[in-house]
Parts: sequence; structure tokens; C-alpha cells
Amino acid sequence: MRDGPRSVDRIIDLLELFAGDRSPKSLAQLSVALDVPKASLFNLIGTLTRREVLSRDDTGRYQLGAAAVRIAMAVMATRSFTDLTHPFLVRLSRLTGETALVACLDMRSLKAVYLDKAESDSSVRYTVPIGQTRELHCSSVGKVMLAHCPDVAELVLRAPRLRRYTDSTVVDKKALQNQIRAIRKAGVARAIDESSFGASGIAAPIFNGAGELVAGLVVAGPTQRMRPNLQRFERALREAAASLSGVLPSVGTSQISFAIEDVMRRSA
Repeated sequence: MRDGPRSVDRIIDLLELFAGDRSPKSLAQLSVALDVPKASLFNLIGTLTRREVLSRDDTGRYQLGAAAVRIAMAVMATRSFTDLTHPFLVRLSRLTGETALVACLDMRSLKAVYLDKAESDSSVRYTVPIGQTRELHCSSVGKVMLAHCPDVAELVLRAPRLRRYTDSTVVDKKALQNQIRAIRKAGVARAIDESSFGASGIAAPIFNGAGELVAGLVVAGPTQRMRPNLQRFERALREAAASLSGVLPSVGTSQISFAIEDVMRRSA
């Protein structure tokens, strides 16, 4: 670590590399991936291995070590769900120019609850109070939840009827079932003028390390701006949702329940 700031940069590059791809890597592979000579990496990796930030497997390749895991868990334990999601919402809102939100499923009400948002800078924008809920059958984030939570979808589809909010609200259960299958395949849901006329949203799922749905990421705005930009917005949304899934590997139902209760308490 005699290179000063350069070594700090290389440590961060190493950790980001392993965060994106956790498979063990040889010194040669790390050298190529980081575009750093093996000789320059050797002492740095030796120090990180001695401090257990990295470890070596039976083949001599490097991977994240026990100290890196302890540090990551300590950070996760001291940061709330919205602490982790908010920077992604801000970036997504800036990329699209529309409001970005994150919502979780409240099993008691069988509704999606908005936990955090980054609003558009536009004078005409989609805005909603934190803690407000949305029906699952007619919101983009609700449809994502139906697509990835089969038990919840079964409960919703078993209801006597689905409430109509606008002429565009899907209330036919067969049509909703077809939408759910299509969303599961496409990885993104749309709701155009379904909850309220003139407002539209798209949503993508956020998963934990076990592949379980923990939240939905949303981009929402006036329909007249959303319609011509749907494909571009969906690309940005998918990328942001995938990135968020990568930083929420250990989030479980208890943390989600706590986040919902906290938001509901503060918004009451």
C-alpha cells in the first residue's frame, strides 16, 4: 500500500469487481479486469488477504473474505431500507425526468405501500405522499407484486370483483391473469391511466439474494410524457432494479414489515 491514493482506488475497484461478480478469480484475471500489472496488485492483494478482506480458495484464486462480509453486514444493520434505496431513486429520477418511487407489499391490506420517492423537477409531475397505498390490480407496482407473488395473486383474483377506477382499469380477471403472466416474462409492468386518468407508471421487481420479491421500483408521470418514452424509461428502470437487487441481498420479510410500519407511523 505504498502508492497512497492509487492503492485506495485499486481497493475500491477490487471490491466493486467482486460485488458485481463473486466468482473466485486468479491474480492474472484480476490484473486483466482492473487493467493493473500483476506486480502492482501482488502486495495489495497480499495485505487484503492477511486482513481477511479477501481469501483464497483451494485453487489459489481470490474471493471476498470474512472481514468483507462482516463489514457489509454491519453497514446493512445500521442503515434503513430507504437509506439504501434513496440514492437509486434520485439517480433514476434524474435519468428519466420523472418521479421514481419504491413500494413494498403490505400483506395485511394486500396493497402496495410507497416507502420512498424522488420527485421530478417538472412543475407538472406525479406526486404521492409517502405511506400512501395502491391497489394491486391497477397499479404498475401492484402488478409486479402479483406477477412474483403467486399466493397474493390467487387471493386478489379470488375477490368477488375488482374495483374500476377509470375506463382503462383492468377488471376482467382473465385479462389480469394474462397480464400477470406477461409481466413475469417481460420483467416490467405498465399501468397507463388505470388508477387515475392522466397518470401512468411502469415498475420492475427488486429481489433479495434468495430470489424473493422484496419491493417494486417505479417510474411515474403524466401519461402524455410517459407514453412516448416508455421503452427508454423501461431500460433505465430495469438497470436500476437490477442494481438495487444487488445491494439488498439479505433483506427479508421482517425488515420489510418494519419499514412499512415505520412509514405508516410517520405518515399517520
